[in-house]
Amino acid sequence: YLWTVLGLKHAVDMSARCSAIGASACADEAATRAYAVSQAYGLTVEPTRFTVATEACGRAVSITYEYSVSIPLLPALSLPVDARSCIPAY
Repeated sequence: YLWTVLGLKHAVDMSARCSAIGASACADEAATRAYAVSQAYGLTVEPTRFTVATEACGRAVSITYEYSVSIPLLPALSLPVDARSCIPAY
């Protein structure tokens, strides 16, 4: 669980920064989402799960992800993981 939280937080932080400085790797929303996926520390995340927007705080990237816990002989458990970052645009 903690690895997932860390990976998603890193992904939104790095992609929001990339978008805020206008890097070519994050030239548009689709490119920013693809960059976020590449920064997600080995997690398999669909690019469409990331939300990219311009807000009052700057360039924002967020994700809501369901983490599944599977323990034998117990019912499956799903935990929501939310990560968000907003960086002022330069």
